[in-house]
Amino acid sequence: MEAPITLAAIETAQTVVLRHVSTLGTERVPLADALDRVTAEPVVCDTDYPPFDKSMMDGFAIHDPSGQTRFHIVGQVAAGSVFERALAGGEAVQINTGAAVPPGTTAVVPVENVEIGGGGSFVSIRSTVMTGAHVESRGRYVHAGDVVITAGQRMTPARMAVAAAVGAAEVVVYRRPRVAILVTGNELVDVSQTPGPGRIRNSNGPMLNALLRSDGISPVDLGACPDERPALRERMARGLDADVFCISGGVSMGTLDLVPEVLAGLGVQVMIRKWAIRPGKPGLFGVHQSGCRVFALAGNPVGCFVAYWLLVRPAIRVMCGLPGGIGMLVSARLDGRCPATADRAAFLPARLALTDAGEWRVALVPWNGSGDLFGFGAANALVARPPHTGEASAGADVRVHPLEHGYE
Repeated sequence: MEAPITLAAIETAQTVVLRHVSTLGTERVPLADALDRVTAEPVVCDTDYPPFDKSMMDGFAIHDPSGQTRFHIVGQVAAGSVFERALAGGEAVQINTGAAVPPGTTAVVPVENVEIGGGGSFVSIRSTVMTGAHVESRGRYVHAGDVVITAGQRMTPARMAVAAAVGAAEVVVYRRPRVAILVTGNELVDVSQTPGPGRIRNSNGPMLNALLRSDGISPVDLGACPDERPALRERMARGLDADVFCISGGVSMGTLDLVPEVLAGLGVQVMIRKWAIRPGKPGLFGVHQSGCRVFALAGNPVGCFVAYWLLVRPAIRVMCGLPGGIGMLVSARLDGRCPATADRAAFLPARLALTDAGEWRVALVPWNGSGDLFGFGAANALVARPPHTGEASAGADVRVHPLEHGYE
């Protein structure tokens, strides 16, 4: 059995993790359930689009072979209906935006460019009309058989509309992974309880739950477990039934940090033991014989978040059919200072903003280390600093991970 990597550089850890994940097969889902899913097969147009020559304006469809300016009104056509015959020379029909133009139409004249007379029997044009004006021809956008959404695309609201327009009532997408989460620690009580002496509320469970939901995953929450071998073994055995198992706590060097021991006893092969990051150094990544990918993350909340963002999230993206990178990374101008780093890469909580001039600016938030949820709660980004890097002064360019999905 290959020995695990100890204190892996974050780039090495990401490479190892992504080498052990892949998509999980496909499923066909109703279009209404396809938002944010990733297409596993292309979506193909079933008809030309537009499916008919249509008006792009409210006005009058005219048949004008000779440049005349006055037309006899012979009817009206609304969106969803058709005019039953072709227009003859000198004829016009009143038409709504989106309606099919009658055969023989040479142009549509907007209502603001005409004058109706004769008690509604004729219309006079007050401007020059070009042949084909305000008429969208059949098949101008796509033709029947064209691929309108390729495989590997996330179904955005706009793509949902495209799929609906071409009759894709169902879409073939990659299956999302089943993810279980477990937090450990004798000190934890439920959020609804008042902690007694030496106890704290479980904040990592709700945080991991929220992170997964923001990535489109409805996790199986196994709750909080005390640092006791039998209880840990029972809960972890359940977690290993999932595709991905995220554990928080119990993975450092204390006498009650039992997670690595219990996982090994359950048959998990550990690939990485600790990652060289600050915060979030304690941790492991392994694979169970069932195929479950196991991430044990730091018990300190900010370290837990950072390790999720850098390691768990890229793995889940790949399993969902998305690119496996760490997401958006921007270069921003630093406001204030950024401390030097030692032998670990640092990921420091910060506020990122885009100025009116289109420049990214970032400033570290006041923060007291990996246990300080309250300082971290003000952050919307992480400033990434490589190991053995000197202090950065105001005005320096730094690399930043935005943490809000609106930036992606």
